Order: sequence, then C-alpha cells, then structure tokens
Amino acid sequence: MLWRLTTRLPVPCCLQAGLGRTEGNNVKLTIEVDCTPEEARSFLGLPDIRVLNEKLVDEMQSRLSANLSLLAPEELMKNWASFGVGAQEQFRKLMSTVVDMSKRSGGAGGSSGG
Repeated sequence: MLWRLTTRLPVPCCLQAGLGRTEGNNVKLTIEVDCTPEEARSFLGLPDIRVLNEKLVDEMQSRLSANLSLLAPEELMKNWASFGVGAQEQFRKLMSTVVDMSKRSGGAGGSSGG
C-alpha cells in the first residue's frame, strides 16, 4: 500500500532568501508511505476487524444460500398458487356472506331502477 500526501506549505520569510525564492512563499511537500494494510492499521491505531469481517461475510453467504432456494421457479409458483387459492376462497366467502345477507333482508337492493 502506497500513500502519497502532497501539500503546499508556507515558508517563513527568513528561509525564503536561503532557498533563492523571490516569487510566492509556498513550498510543495510530498510524503510517500509504503506499508501493508496491517502496518497502517497499527500505526493509525485502528482495530483489526478481519475476524468480524469474515464472520459477517460467512453469515451473509449462508443467508443468501438459504433464501436462494425460494427464488427457484417451482417455489415461486407454489407461493403464488397458494396465495391465489386463499384469495379465491376469501372472495367466495365474501360473496356467500353478501348473498346470505341479501336473502335475510328479503332481496331488496339499495338502488332504484330508473
């Protein structure tokens, strides 16, 4: 891992003459740091989360594998068909209830024909 930090820093007036600069008072400073991610983490005081990351990835893979079977065409059709049958049964019960209520009230509808 190579980090490169480039910035412009102001140079004090007493040093400008020694640098032979007559225009501007900025110096371009570049710092390169070549280290591994582990070295960077320890240098910056960051925690090592490799174990946690591995556990999260494993959990996500297991959940994905478990739910992937639900996307199979056979499973989708089974789910849709079971919902359709249930909806048809509910609609039939609703219509039966409306017909029964209509019979009890003598078959009189609420609308006038004309």
